[in-house]
Formats: sequence, C-alpha cells, structure tokens
Amino acid sequence: MINSNITEQEAKNRLDFLDIINSFLFEEIPVKIKDETQYRKRDILTDGEKICLSQERASIRDFLAYKHGEIDKNQVRQYQVSEKIELKIKTCVIIIKQTNWLENFKRRYEQYN
Repeated sequence: MINSNITEQEAKNRLDFLDIINSFLFEEIPVKIKDETQYRKRDILTDGEKICLSQERASIRDFLAYKHGEIDKNQVRQYQVSEKIELKIKTCVIIIKQTNWLENFKRRYEQYN
C-alpha cells in the first residue's frame, strides 16, 4: 500500500476507511437460527482475510509513524490487501451505503466523544 508517491493525507484517509470497514465487520448482528435469535459478526471476510485487513492497517500506521519521525523507513511494513479482499471490501461499502450503517454507527457512539 505504501509507496513513495502517497501523501500523508491519502494514508490517513485509507486508514480511516479501513477502520470503518473493520468496525462494520466486527459488529455483532442478530441472526435467526432454528427460530432462535443469536448474535454473530458479519462473515463477508474470512478470519484470515480480516487478519490481512489488520495487516494493511498496521502498515499504514507504520508509514504515518515514519512520516512523524517516530520510526525509521526500514521499519515500515509493506502490506496491501489482495484484489480479492478489496472486492469484498467494496461489497461492504455497498451494504454500508444501502443500510445507512455509518450514520447509525456514528450516532450510537457519539456519546463517547
């Protein structure tokens, strides 16, 4: 993900975007199983793909730490999710937009700011 042409703002935007996707994926939602409501996390990404998402987030945090002089350039991990995962992330974006999830999420957690 991180290359010499990306700006700090672009990195922050991507990190914010991936943080939203991560919150969306880990939110527990009601699922009816044999007439019983249970709560499960969304299964759009596999557990391994969620780890990959977290790897890219960590790589961006490293890049930002480097930009702020906190670590050396050789300490910045290089990681970007695969195209397959990126397509699944786009599916999340569609669901988020269709359900107005982000606005509802912000309202629920406004009280903590």
